Amino acid sequence: MSLAHETATLEEVAAALGRRPSWLKRHWIKLSREEGFPRRLSTGWVWPRRAVEAWLRAGGRIEEGNVQAQKQLDAALLELEAAGKPLTVMASHVGDDFNDLANDEGEEE
Repeated sequence: MSLAHETATLEEVAAALGRRPSWLKRHWIKLSREEGFPRRLSTGWVWPRRAVEAWLRAGGRIEEGNVQAQKQLDAALLELEAAGKPLTVMASHVGDDFNDLANDEGEEE
């Protein structure tokens, strides 16, 4: 199997969800946080194909680990802000996904 079959493009994933690619670009972070949707790869608008297929087969279930981690991050950011030390993420070794959360744009061309 070639590596091209291991990833799913923005267009493929959007079609599988019954949405337009522009919608998925705007909403994938919320889907990930709230419904356990797989994270996209840091290389661009592509997802691990098997992860997306598994998520679809499971009916969009929430992955508790991701939800708990997000709650902990949100709480830590609120504590920093309350202490007068707000945190703004400008870049991250984690990849574009984390930066999308920080700048709340989430839409790249």
